[in-house]
Order: sequence, then structure tokens, then C-alpha cells
Amino acid sequence: MVFPGVTLSVPNAGASVFLSSCTLENAGTILWSAGQSFSMDSGAVLTNRAGALFDAQVGNPLGNTLGGSPSRFDNAGTFRKSLSAGTITFSANFNNYGVVDLQAGTLYHNAPVVNAGAVNLSPGTTNQLAGSGSASGSFTAPATAVVLFTGNGFLRLSTSIQARN
Repeated sequence: MVFPGVTLSVPNAGASVFLSSCTLENAGTILWSAGQSFSMDSGAVLTNRAGALFDAQVGNPLGNTLGGSPSRFDNAGTFRKSLSAGTITFSANFNNYGVVDLQAGTLYHNAPVVNAGAVNLSPGTTNQLAGSGSASGSFTAPATAVVLFTGNGFLRLSTSIQARN
């Protein structure tokens, strides 16, 4: 558990972070600033609670990098991708009920996504949904940002995609 007001920093340790068969609850801040992949396997769950921040400042894989039963990232707070122009390949099921703040680079989802919250893209960023899923939330993007629905079986349920100037 990361408690409110506490920051868990994932620095460049030269190795990956592994969550296996467990749940990590974040009520504070998780700062993923370097290192390798953020691996989740055997049903691991990362819950980013309302008011919490998960700030990914890298372009590395996140999710089922080892295989096994599906893992899950539940976001009720803010998931932010900042600083790195690279790509985070998200292979965990991603359930967004909060805010995704894409400030730099690309989020590439190749696992199921549920977007019941808000996805806000900054200029020059890309959010690609290559897996299945559904969206009843919003996507807000400037003209130079891209939202791609390339997965089979992605259902958009009264979602809005808004262009910003």
C-alpha cells in the first residue's frame, strides 16, 4: 500500500519491477522514472485510487510481460505518461474510471481497455487501442494528437472524441 502523501519512486535499478499474484494499492504517488519493464503476472492487480497519481516518465512495457493469467490496472485517480517520447506497451487489462493524462509519447494498449473516465492527450501524442474493450468516457485531443481504435471488438458506447485547438 502506498499511503496518501507518500511517493513510491521506481528509479533506474537496471532491472524490471515485478508484481506477481498480488495487489498493489496506490493512494499516494507512484513515480516510474527509469528502469526496465513494470511486469505484472499471475493475476497481479495495481489499483490507482481516486486522488492518487501513477506517473510513468518512461517508454517501457507495463503489464503481462511474463505471461500467465491476465493482470489488471484499475485507475480511479490519474495515470500520467510524461517526459519520455517513447511508447508504453500496456499488456495488462486497463480499467479507467479516472483520468489518463498523456503528456508525451504513445500509449499502446494490446489488452482489453474499459474507458469510463477521461483520456486527455497533449499535442503530438498517440493513444492506440489495439485490443478489445469499451468506451463510454471521453477522449480529448488537439489536432496533432491521435486516437486510434485498431483492435477487433472495441465497442464505443456513446463516447465522445473532442478536438482541441
